[in-house]
Amino acid sequence: MDINKQRVETSDKTGKANELSVLMSIYSDPIPLIKIAIESVLNQTYKKFQFVIVNNNPGDESLRLVLKEYARSDRRILVVENSKHTLLSESLNNGLQAVTGKYVARMDADDIALPDRLELQLAFLRANANITLVGGNVILIDEDGNEMSSLRRPVSNRLITIYHKYGVGGCVMHPTWMGKAEFFSSLGGYRNSLSNTEDYDLLLRGSISGFRYANIGKPVLKYRIRQGLSVQNIASQMRYAKLLRKLFLSGQLDDAEVVSVEINRLKQKLQDCSGRETEALLQLYEFKSKLASRNLWSASKSLIKAVYLAPVLSFDVVLRNSVLNKILVMLG
Repeated sequence: MDINKQRVETSDKTGKANELSVLMSIYSDPIPLIKIAIESVLNQTYKKFQFVIVNNNPGDESLRLVLKEYARSDRRILVVENSKHTLLSESLNNGLQAVTGKYVARMDADDIALPDRLELQLAFLRANANITLVGGNVILIDEDGNEMSSLRRPVSNRLITIYHKYGVGGCVMHPTWMGKAEFFSSLGGYRNSLSNTEDYDLLLRGSISGFRYANIGKPVLKYRIRQGLSVQNIASQMRYAKLLRKLFLSGQLDDAEVVSVEINRLKQKLQDCSGRETEALLQLYEFKSKLASRNLWSASKSLIKAVYLAPVLSFDVVLRNSVLNKILVMLG
């Protein structure tokens, strides 16, 4: 895809290239939330970084003007503008072409990085040369920024590997990533057409290649829970995650031909997706959201409905993910 880059200075005053690049892709997030996310990065305790922001909504003139002003006022920012809206995976790959740092940190356009996030994660990677990518815990917030609860993740590579074998989905949260640039480049970046599970796919492929992961045992950002995720998206993400896990365990995830065939089969199945299973996935999403906001009665009702509609799927999501994560956190 052709991209247009707004050129800005991305090195410090001595001319030395920055050690760290931060990568964010923006599409349809509200402008006020985008500004909060950007400023949470700019106001980090660690100051020397390149900030690559990919505009994945080039038709939005208001967004273009906002990003142009940020790039004009802060020399660390490089705006990459896609020629048209595309998949998140492709948008991130466009941004990866522009990064210059030895390390790359991911950031979503509606989250809030805690002030010392970059400093903590960069210090961790410097001190642990055997770790390729590090994430962290998050504080869950609602659409208005009110704190709801926290989400903890297993800290060691051993426990993360166990989760990848027995859970469904990744346990190093994508917007908390900071990893070596070689991790992204050696794996060819994100694969497309994976229905918002491109991060899980990258983690699994990296694990196959011998890369090691960790989570810092403290919060590194505020993760915003927003309403409006469609039933189709929920169903699609869960199905793709289960497929990726199956291919990972069978040793076929690196076989591009097998992956392509299986994805095409899955797409056909999604077109015929059972109404009961789709509704169960929605109830499980509601269960997690209500549990995070500590609405236990409503959360219980959603879980009961999900189990009634699709017991096997509910087992995967609740036991393989939520309970397994809590056990591994305690073991860590």
